[in-house]
Amino acid sequence: MARRGVTYVTLVIGSLVGVCLLAVLAVGPASLIGAQEAAVRAPVRVGVYDGRAIAVAWAASEHMRALHEQVSAEMAEAEAAGDEERIAELGHRMQILQRKLHFQGFGEYPVHEMLSDVEDLLPGAAERAGVDVIVPRCDYHADHVTVVDVTLELVKLLDHSERAAKSVDELKNVDLVPFGELIDMAGPPFG
Repeated sequence: MARRGVTYVTLVIGSLVGVCLLAVLAVGPASLIGAQEAAVRAPVRVGVYDGRAIAVAWAASEHMRALHEQVSAEMAEAEAAGDEERIAELGHRMQILQRKLHFQGFGEYPVHEMLSDVEDLLPGAAERAGVDVIVPRCDYHADHVTVVDVTLELVKLLDHSERAAKSVDELKNVDLVPFGELIDMAGPPFG
């Protein structure tokens, strides 16, 4: 009985190997390798952005205004109730946000949370820019990869103003602030 199981498995494996060999013979091994190389080397367009411009646009956007209004309303409610713990918590929350905005607006601190506010619009921005993927930066790329600056396209998702577009142009001429200097500029950490 065990012999029949082994024979069946051998038959199935043998059939699969035979089918694979026939496929190779039909298209030729060179064309299979060529197809792999072509797939690996297909043109790819990568969209990159300057997170500082995203931070500046987000800070001037409806998303920031809505957050500020929400926290202000919560603060007024806590003050009316005399809830000192809640007042301190909200104040601390806004201090952390301010520090984070400082790091994002002058350095390379991630802005993915800001882009999550417009994540449903990202596919359209990628399509308009003609890119396959959007990432903060590209440290290296092969010859078949084209890197495209999509900063302005992303900024427009957050802030349509002329001022926002101008800030994108201005930031191109401003060096990133090194992280150590950012920490010093932002003041002492919170306790």
